[in-house]
Amino acid sequence: MKFLYAVLEVLVMNERILMTIPVFVVVGALAACSSSGKTGTGGGSGSVSGTVGGTTFTVGSGVAIIGQNTSSSCFGPTADGGESCTSATNGYIAQIILANLSILSCSFIESSFDSNASYANADALELSILNPNGDITAGTYDIVAADAGEPGNTNIAAAEFSTTTSTCGDGLDVMASSGTITVSAVSATSISGTYDITFGSQGSFAGSFDSPACAVPDAGSTSSEGDGGTTCVK
Repeated sequence: MKFLYAVLEVLVMNERILMTIPVFVVVGALAACSSSGKTGTGGGSGSVSGTVGGTTFTVGSGVAIIGQNTSSSCFGPTADGGESCTSATNGYIAQIILANLSILSCSFIESSFDSNASYANADALELSILNPNGDITAGTYDIVAADAGEPGNTNIAAAEFSTTTSTCGDGLDVMASSGTITVSAVSATSISGTYDITFGSQGSFAGSFDSPACAVPDAGSTSSEGDGGTTCVK
């Protein structure tokens, strides 16, 4: 998965798959490092207008994950043949997932964390926000393109649009090149706001989100991924 770049690499630190709608890979990675994140219940809503890669979609449901931006770095081998690892916490990150499916809710995310199910004809827009200096707060976050380099110790945002085919294969997977994500309200249980983002020559999306902040079980050190492949849900 071609997701993100230096300052947001914590979001894909272990590429653990929650659900194999491509964009959902990141939710599991974030959950693994944010056990102290905010928690809510239920599913959310949102809107989207525009076209990206010739695709339009209507939001059927949405969820969010908000947690501490905790990253780890390792070096080695050490004298005993192992590795030496350190971790650091630097602000908070938030991820909002808007999908054309109606199934997304906190209870679904929490109960399906180790699922190998893949969903056909799925469209998902992921909005990611990083505040390296503290909690996620109301305000406007600028999209930083993947080739923009290190933006420094500032608030930034990113967005990705992914789709699957009628047989659960990979469809589109494009990163936003510019735009903004605006958080109008954020609490211990929800986050809401608007977005206006461009995906280069592929097109643009604009709309709103109002999503619960879900609690996801810690990813742990094991995964069911690869245990007999995935099941395609049509």
